[in-house]
Amino acid sequence: DATSRFAFAQAIVDEARELSRSNPAPNWAAIRETTTANYPLPAQRPLNAMTSKDKVQRTFGITLSTWKAQLQAFLRSHLAA
Repeated sequence: DATSRFAFAQAIVDEARELSRSNPAPNWAAIRETTTANYPLPAQRPLNAMTSKDKVQRTFGITLSTWKAQLQAFLRSHLAA
């Protein structure tokens, strides 16, 4: 259930947009995928920045829910108020 930074950012916007239907917010941001080459800054960035929970599971034996489920729970608890 690994994901990219782009997919994670898009999921945040999508879920926040869904939650805001009762309280619409104008001018939602559009997420555009880019590469490190298109965003030159002094800090070095990894070419593959996929996120995964596999190491946590292997190291600590903890089974986590999916990142999508965790994101939804977090946003619902913080935005739905």
